[in-house]
Amino acid sequence: RVIESHNEKIKGLPEKIFPLLCPVQEYKWIDRWDCEIIYSSNEGVENNCIFKEYKSGPFLFGSDIPTYWTVSYYDPTNYRIQFVLITDQIAITKIDIDIKDIGAGKSSISWEMIITALCEGANDNVTKSTQNKAKMYLVVLGKALKHYCEIGEMLNLNKANLIKMGFSVGVLDLI
Repeated sequence: RVIESHNEKIKGLPEKIFPLLCPVQEYKWIDRWDCEIIYSSNEGVENNCIFKEYKSGPFLFGSDIPTYWTVSYYDPTNYRIQFVLITDQIAITKIDIDIKDIGAGKSSISWEMIITALCEGANDNVTKSTQNKAKMYLVVLGKALKHYCEIGEMLNLNKANLIKMGFSVGVLDLI
């Protein structure tokens, strides 16, 4: 099992940031984002919304397979959301996101990711390398959301920007 977390402070109020945690809105702030909505009654994020994408599986597990996401908890009043991700027969991942107003027009966003292998054979895919990739995954999401909220444009995930985030050149081959 892999457990990772990340916190990011962002200039912006929770009520402006929270709606961006939606598969449709993520096209605005996640570089190269692509997903297919499978179920949503309002064409956006809501409890029990389901979508799939092809970025998480290759990045986290080195397997070119889709990852299915479902919103398992959605609380727009308190700015909390939980996603459960199923990546083929490799892992189930839970991502909890909580946004808090910290005053002076700023918010603190916390992400927690728990990745659990689905069977003994899948443990080969969930390794120490997965721990490092999970941390990078959350840091990149945090920095991309911060950039969009504070600058008003998508953060290009090129080598220069990833190096500014503190990632080494060798790790950049994962993106």
